[in-house]
Amino acid sequence: MVRSLFTIGIILQSTFLILYFSAILSKMNNAIGAILCLFLSSTSLMVGVLILKYHTNKLSSLPIILTGFLMLMFTLVTYFLGEAGYPPLIFMN
Repeated sequence: MVRSLFTIGIILQSTFLILYFSAILSKMNNAIGAILCLFLSSTSLMVGVLILKYHTNKLSSLPIILTGFLMLMFTLVTYFLGEAGYPPLIFMN
């Protein structure tokens, strides 16, 4: 079960990175992109916590947890914080 959780975490993080670096997110509606990124990053973080809970080697879950946390913070900063007088990206068309 733990190996499948680790694989699921890697797949979620890979999907997030593919969406970001292939510029698919810039072609999406901002609200849909924000929800999708929040889902991928929070699910990846929860999978990392589950690996930490059920795996005997606790060190193997740290990359999944750290990357999931960084993805979640990146999503919050990108979509929900405004900058230099501009509204947050989720409120823009």
